[in-house]
Amino acid sequence: MMGRKLFLFIFLLLANLSTYPQDPAPNHAEAVLTFTTDLVVVDAQVLNKQTGRLVGGLKREDFLLYEDGIRQEIAHFSQDKLPLSIVLLLDLSRSVQPTIKQIREGALRALEHLKPEDEVALMAFATKTRLIQDFTPDRQLIADQISRVNETAHVGRTTMLSEAFYQAAIHLHRAANPGRRRVIIPITDDVSTQLIFIGHSEKEVLEKLFESGIVVYGLIVYRWEKIEKAMEYTPPRVLEKHLTRGSVKTYATKTGGEVMIAKKEEVDVKLAELIDHLRTRYSLGYVSSNTKQDGRFRKIKLRVTPELETQEGKLAVLTRQGYYARERERTDSHQQ
Repeated sequence: MMGRKLFLFIFLLLANLSTYPQDPAPNHAEAVLTFTTDLVVVDAQVLNKQTGRLVGGLKREDFLLYEDGIRQEIAHFSQDKLPLSIVLLLDLSRSVQPTIKQIREGALRALEHLKPEDEVALMAFATKTRLIQDFTPDRQLIADQISRVNETAHVGRTTMLSEAFYQAAIHLHRAANPGRRRVIIPITDDVSTQLIFIGHSEKEVLEKLFESGIVVYGLIVYRWEKIEKAMEYTPPRVLEKHLTRGSVKTYATKTGGEVMIAKKEEVDVKLAELIDHLRTRYSLGYVSSNTKQDGRFRKIKLRVTPELETQEGKLAVLTRQGYYARERERTDSHQQ
């Protein structure tokens, strides 16, 4: 017990430092997170319901956090302190391929909004999901890989959307550096042709996202002038009931993320806006009052205090809906 409290104290001390080392190797905040095995980390964003304005500058005392209806003590609190591990999940199905040039150009400009210590991986999907570039802080390398993705990724032409999310979550869980906020940013038209008996289901995807503490921030790209042509590639109506129900909007909502819609010429602006929104998120940590590791799903409810809403107006708090209370590996103990 004394050892656990000591590790938690060290984590809280380091989490309040205002900067991170440029070299990720000696990142002590990451190392300490590895040992705080009882800490449940919750990522959250606060919006004004009426205006949609992001609300920053809040304090620990402005939040009320509950697990299965029981209030929890917030042991760790910070805003935009933990570095990011982002998987750019690029849709290469027929309906999206014509926008690749705009996506590549927009991605390079948008990724400049990241911090030097943030890392990005690139995955492409259609019928299959492939890792194109593993995690790197090199934004130019990611942009160059996007420009060559049609040559390097042979992933088919249908859209296995839920399976792509599952594979991205697996890669984030295994490959991302410990102690980082894990994010999937799909760039897609959000039209899935995945059948229910192929690949992983929406339920399995959500379980993996919750288990790994991943937040989904989606960019849905529509080619309005080609929408009728895109319909050629959707399955017949008789197959609709056999399609999986997974969608970017569902996964974003369940994990406390956000979805933006863009025309192809707006990709750079909208993607940069998504990254900026990631920078306004709060990180809260607590040690659950329920010490059982029974594998069950624990519901998380995070809200702001009535006093804050009196000052700021009605506020929406975006966060993941819960986690699975499972025994965690010591090499990946910062996530649930």
